[in-house]
Amino acid sequence: MNQHIRHSFLCLAKRCNFRYTFRAFSFSSRHYKVKISYEVYPQDIRLELAQEPPIFILHGMFGSKLNWHSLAKRISSVTHRQVVTLDARNHGDSEHTPIMDYLTMRDDLLGVMDKLKVEQSILIGHSMGGKTVMTCALTVPERVSSLIVVDTAPKDSPGSDALKVYAQKMKEIPLPSPSTSMPEARREVGNKLKAFVEEESVRLFLLTNLKQSMDNSYFWRVNLDAIIKNFESLHSFPQINEPCSINTIFIGGAESKHVDSTAEPAIHRLFPGTAIERIPQAGHWVHSEKPSEFVELVQKFVLS
Repeated sequence: MNQHIRHSFLCLAKRCNFRYTFRAFSFSSRHYKVKISYEVYPQDIRLELAQEPPIFILHGMFGSKLNWHSLAKRISSVTHRQVVTLDARNHGDSEHTPIMDYLTMRDDLLGVMDKLKVEQSILIGHSMGGKTVMTCALTVPERVSSLIVVDTAPKDSPGSDALKVYAQKMKEIPLPSPSTSMPEARREVGNKLKAFVEEESVRLFLLTNLKQSMDNSYFWRVNLDAIIKNFESLHSFPQINEPCSINTIFIGGAESKHVDSTAEPAIHRLFPGTAIERIPQAGHWVHSEKPSEFVELVQKFVLS
């Protein structure tokens, strides 16, 4: 990982350490009654009274809606739309459940839209979130105004085995005692992560999931058991044959393997005629590595 990408990861990790308020609600999905956490930008307008479809943003694996806090505000400002960021089930402040696949996470997204009385929205999804929004657009296109897929494709994800290893190894790490301060705990766990995560920036990103409960005991905010159990489903993509005619753009990093030339046949099979934009000197976390270029593409697409 080059110095520029390492710096962007560090910035992303640091941005996750701020206080915020969130909204959450429970609803019945296909399998469980789950609590999905979400945040609305800005909060001074009722979503159902907005004149244009809002934008819903879904993060990737091991992430949370906090990763998109700054970008969500910028996207709302430049597009003049309300933006809603969600925590996927088993991530962030959303509920932990044993079931985790793209059809279920699609239902979670639709549940939030129903709660907010949003009939149709623009969807943005990165990595795991990108596969969720693609699944939504392909199966319930009437709920999707347009689609922005960020550095993923409707196929098996390249190099994703490392993510499963991260989850397995994180689960094995003994967590600090409750008397340990958070800075000390992060250093302690970070040192243990070095055994299987070479890059400091990636370790810091994973460490954003280390949290303390009310009794000061430490825990992983992300549901590692669910990720490990359902990894094959998360690594792949649902078997869907009917193509999508919704206005769509794929935004990838030029240095990423997720939306390279080998991914184009799968993209064009299900999203014929879609535009593919690759931002130079950016990898898989293209939105955090090149935020200005990313927001500019989103603005142009939404307002076109």
